[in-house]
Amino acid sequence: MGASVAASIDLVDGSGENRRAEVQGKCTWEGKHPMCELTLTSGDVSVSASASDYFDAFCGIREELEKIGLTPVCYGASRHVWPSGMCRDMGLGLKAYNGGIGERQSPPDLVGIFETGPDVAPVSVQEQRAYAEAALAAFKRQSVRRLR
Repeated sequence: MGASVAASIDLVDGSGENRRAEVQGKCTWEGKHPMCELTLTSGDVSVSASASDYFDAFCGIREELEKIGLTPVCYGASRHVWPSGMCRDMGLGLKAYNGGIGERQSPPDLVGIFETGPDVAPVSVQEQRAYAEAALAAFKRQSVRRLR
């Protein structure tokens, strides 16, 4: 049993120039544990990564792209996008929530990580993770206040 993915995304370099990239992936299971492998190719650049879901594999690819000055322009690399545990477990991290700090998320806020839109704000993996952690902390604080 396997789940595959294929997508075309844009990459932007430090000078603001865009180039097209192809993303191919396959997820396989060993018992109950998925292993998702992704490869991004653009011209002479080819980067691969594996993880327990596609979002984490894409983060691994992004970290390698950062080293050569390339940033993906898609929701999976956007500041305000992060997958929930259910998105990871049930959808292998192919969809994630698009929202601001402290906002309650709902199904209409789900976006495909390789899709793009006018609200995509590409950042490093580190910046995206820090934003997601701040958003979760703000949500928890708001939830505690509502319980009081």
